[in-house]
Amino acid sequence: MLVLDSLSPATTSTTPKTLLAQSVYAVLSRSVQLIFSAIFLDAAQESGGGRH
Repeated sequence: MLVLDSLSPATTSTTPKTLLAQSVYAVLSRSVQLIFSAIFLDAAQESGGGRH
């Protein structure tokens, strides 16, 4: 069974795909958080600097 599991592409492709999806989702969520934080920081600095 172990040999068949390692040779069959259906069983071996599921785990790497899920790991890849999780890593891609983590990178995308992190980049989105960075983009939003940068936008909010720029807006806060612009509003604060403009008022001062």
